Amino acid sequence: MNGGAAPQPRRVVWTVVVFAAALATRLFFVMYGQGYNGDSPQYRAIARHIVEHGTFAIVDGSPTVFRPPGYPFFMAVVYAFFGTSDLTVLLAQAIVGAAACALLYRLLLRLVGAPVAALTAVMTAVHTDLAFYAGRILSETLISAALVAFVYCVYRANLARDPRVRRRFAAASGITAACVVLVHPRFMGAPLIGMAALWLARRDRGEQRRAIALCGVTALVVLAPWTVRNYLEFGLPNPTGLCDPSRVLLLGAKQVPPNDYRYLALFRTDPLLRRYDEFISDSAHEQARFQERLALERELATAAVHLIESRPGSFLLSVVRGHPQLWISRDAYIFPFLTPPFAFANQQMTVVQLVKSGRLIAALLRTIAWAKDLAVPLVLVPIGMVMLMGRWRDHAVLYLLVAWVALLQAPLWIEYRFTVPLHPILAIFAAHALDRITARTTA
Repeated sequence: MNGGAAPQPRRVVWTVVVFAAALATRLFFVMYGQGYNGDSPQYRAIARHIVEHGTFAIVDGSPTVFRPPGYPFFMAVVYAFFGTSDLTVLLAQAIVGAAACALLYRLLLRLVGAPVAALTAVMTAVHTDLAFYAGRILSETLISAALVAFVYCVYRANLARDPRVRRRFAAASGITAACVVLVHPRFMGAPLIGMAALWLARRDRGEQRRAIALCGVTALVVLAPWTVRNYLEFGLPNPTGLCDPSRVLLLGAKQVPPNDYRYLALFRTDPLLRRYDEFISDSAHEQARFQERLALERELATAAVHLIESRPGSFLLSVVRGHPQLWISRDAYIFPFLTPPFAFANQQMTVVQLVKSGRLIAALLRTIAWAKDLAVPLVLVPIGMVMLMGRWRDHAVLYLLVAWVALLQAPLWIEYRFTVPLHPILAIFAAHALDRITARTTA
């Protein structure tokens, strides 16, 4: 690992530049990209119940375990200080997203040359997908920031020469890993990934054991209150939320096309999914009917397994075909959902068609987004992943996070936004590739 050699004043300047670029990009989407999402009303309802009644509930009458606590509590803090306004939440998460980009830059300075660190951080700061979700009442921005903090702490623990610094960041790795889990159960393995990455680092075994213990213990301490809460309220020792794991497994078994919202038709035609949807909608009796919920989850999972067993080859083929779309989405680079004055970018037109029709701004935005968010990473990220394989132990946290999401999401219903929080992590691979390329060019 070769950290950048830029003087401290220049690092401060570039930290400010990265933060400002990220904030400006996110504010653009806060202004022009606000829109409705099916998860947003539940997040709003829970946050308001926390502020107004001190309960974690979607509606009066029953607590909920359906959503994890991280994002609703984040919203509740904003509501408590600034009022129950969506705009204040969006502004707050724009700041959080910008701060995560600045932290990514500080991490990159320890891994690659200063110019490459600055360029990679700026490219990540203006990343269309990451900025887009800052304009939505969704948890992607918070997950992404928590993942950057988690990866930063793991690297700092592994790079530290001072045992006290190493232990401090090992403990912080556990805390940030737990925060990732509390934001979304999709990253339930974060504490284990942190412990594995600390174990794989090349150093004294005694120090490794201490680092692992600190990471694991702090993660357990942070997750314990919510785990106990869920056990007392629902009899389920779950450290996060119980969203709809069996439903998405059944959607995957039914080979619903990736990023295709025609799956909604299944809720009207499939009796089992219709029952599940009706049950989930009964938020007022969630606690009283929770055992029924668990039984229904088992029924959906059993149906999914039987469906996969009946046509394993077809299911595997659908996974192989669909999995690339978990990471790459053409629709992500055409600025969907934007409101005027950019509503013309919603139209399903090629760049050539946009130019011929006089929509030059839309064509320019589309081209820039495609180049910086798709074409460049599509080349650099795989190069970086291959290039670092010889030192994979030093970068295990990156490989393990990508593998966790890839393997966990592969058999399920695929939606592109599930991998958006990992884009800053993938940027670290791209930075190493760019650092090697520029080093050879200037040699």
